[in-house]
Amino acid sequence: MVWAVAAGSSRFVDSVAARMAEEFKIESRTDSALKVRHVATGHRFMFRVLEPSRGRRILRGTAADRAAKAYERAARAFAEQEARKVGLID
Repeated sequence: MVWAVAAGSSRFVDSVAARMAEEFKIESRTDSALKVRHVATGHRFMFRVLEPSRGRRILRGTAADRAAKAYERAARAFAEQEARKVGLID
């Protein structure tokens, strides 16, 4: 799968983004935070926009409960993708 991305194929990246968009939804978004929900399970994740001392805006967050930990990496990837689209993070 990494090879397809390295070779410049955007179809793989597009399919991953489409799959994440089906799995997760943005429940709310402000200039300083994103709330993401996993559609199938209802698990919620909260990500805050932080600007560390280096000046680059990033997301920090965690799952609302222990059962949601299995989906946390995918939720973070989705939240980062959506935050970049609207310019919340660098």
